[in-house]
Amino acid sequence: MERRILAIILILAIGYRFWLWDVFFGWEESDYGNIAMVQGVYQSGFRHYDMNHMPGYYGLSALFLLIQNNSVVAAKLMSTLGGSLSLVGIVLLLKRMAGYKAAILLVLVLFFQPEFSLYSSSALREPVYSMFIIALLWAMILRFWWLAGIAAAMAFLVRFEFPLVLIPIVIVLLFTKGWRAIGKLLIPLVLGIVIWMCYCLSMYETYAFWAHAATSNIETGLGAEAYNRWDWFQRGMSVVGSLFFTLLPQRLGWLIWIGWLLAPFWAQKESKIWYLLWLSYGLVVVWLGIAFVAQHDADHNLYWKWMFPLIPILACCGIWMWNCLLVRIARRYRRYVYAMWVLIIGSTWLEHGKETKNQLERSWRLYRPQIQLAQKIEQELPINHKVIFDNIPACWINRKEHEYTMISWFDIPVSPNDPNAFADWLIAEDVWGVLWFREDWTQAPKIAPFLSAGGTWSVGQLHLREVSREDEYGWIYYQRTNLLER
Repeated sequence: MERRILAIILILAIGYRFWLWDVFFGWEESDYGNIAMVQGVYQSGFRHYDMNHMPGYYGLSALFLLIQNNSVVAAKLMSTLGGSLSLVGIVLLLKRMAGYKAAILLVLVLFFQPEFSLYSSSALREPVYSMFIIALLWAMILRFWWLAGIAAAMAFLVRFEFPLVLIPIVIVLLFTKGWRAIGKLLIPLVLGIVIWMCYCLSMYETYAFWAHAATSNIETGLGAEAYNRWDWFQRGMSVVGSLFFTLLPQRLGWLIWIGWLLAPFWAQKESKIWYLLWLSYGLVVVWLGIAFVAQHDADHNLYWKWMFPLIPILACCGIWMWNCLLVRIARRYRRYVYAMWVLIIGSTWLEHGKETKNQLERSWRLYRPQIQLAQKIEQELPINHKVIFDNIPACWINRKEHEYTMISWFDIPVSPNDPNAFADWLIAEDVWGVLWFREDWTQAPKIAPFLSAGGTWSVGQLHLREVSREDEYGWIYYQRTNLLER
């Protein structure tokens, strides 16, 4: 009976993730950039990979394009597969350690967890990263050390910070299993790192594949505004404190978070739960370490995405601890045990429901209008005209081969804030439409701050007219009126 209940809830949870495909419009620009990069990997014959994003997710996603020509489906399917296998893997792992009841409770906790469910239905790398981490856990528990090493190498090829996550596990293995197990674990991982460094050296003339991504995060974080080292340290600790004591327990569930913190006090020396605990410490420390160095604001949504692999493992440890405690209590106070489980699941679902609603509404407000704009442009854009297009709309159009000419704001060869030069260039290039963004990193406010007002903008014979806009994200789409009148 318990086996059937567990199977049914797992199937429903996986079905829920597929259902989210049509109602969740993404975490941010990365969802759509990943779709375009999957298409690019396939078009390159699996030879070209972006150095900053690692090859694992994109190569695996592009394999689906061998059997169907839809990069949106390919990228989302790989993420949903990764998220679903992560869910099944961690649940079966807990079932092995604590039985069916604990496994059922874990499924209920993870069913609606916003990051773990929503991001499994979008084109993000983190679900695949989590899948390989949980595969590593299984291999270690079963003592298949070579297989564990392969899983570690694959996790690295999805996100390059994974070797740092492994440090606590390696230290523990050194004292418990010896060099033989460590060697089997690390040889495939080191080999994967060396191969990727050689690829980067041949393609990008550098082996420091981590440098650009790390520098970008540091330059855009609060640390760049620090007055001195002490101020930088304080800012970093403030972000870390907010993430550990507010964001993590809210998204995980306060009682689940407390269970994870208390789990070491219930674990016996030889318990398999220690593998999960030590890996969870590595994941949390690396997550907080990135936050301390990068110092983005504590409510930045980057932390939500980076938190994805923490969720299943910390939730598993939390449920394991409460199960151990309540099994002892159940011998004398059974009805109070049921009440406690209702409190744990109910309070967790309440938090998950509110955040899921917030993130769904956010995706509809900020990202769905950009997809609708891109779909409109695909229908209306003549092949012989050009548009200045960037970010989500451009990535959506680049999801497949096309004959449109799209120009990035980064590639416009005019001086900043020079309306005459900009107008002359638009005429010379026969640009049909201009998509202006408010965010500084897009370069649009730097090149054309004079387009920020919307409406109609004219210089000489050039006339741009606002066609559509969205003010919360901050974009305005213009078309040349002389082209519209033809």
